[in-house]
Amino acid sequence: MTASSFKFGLMIRAQYPRDDDMVQRFDEICAVARLAEQLGFDCITKGMHYGA
Repeated sequence: MTASSFKFGLMIRAQYPRDDDMVQRFDEICAVARLAEQLGFDCITKGMHYGA
């Protein structure tokens, strides 16, 4: 297996208390996703608490 066959992804959980500012949290998640893209990650996945 060569190094070029590896792909790297980022999984974002993003579970917050109900009283958090969800607009701010969404902006933060988007900023993390943009940074991951700039750093060369191959994919970004947003997990769900009920999908486990």
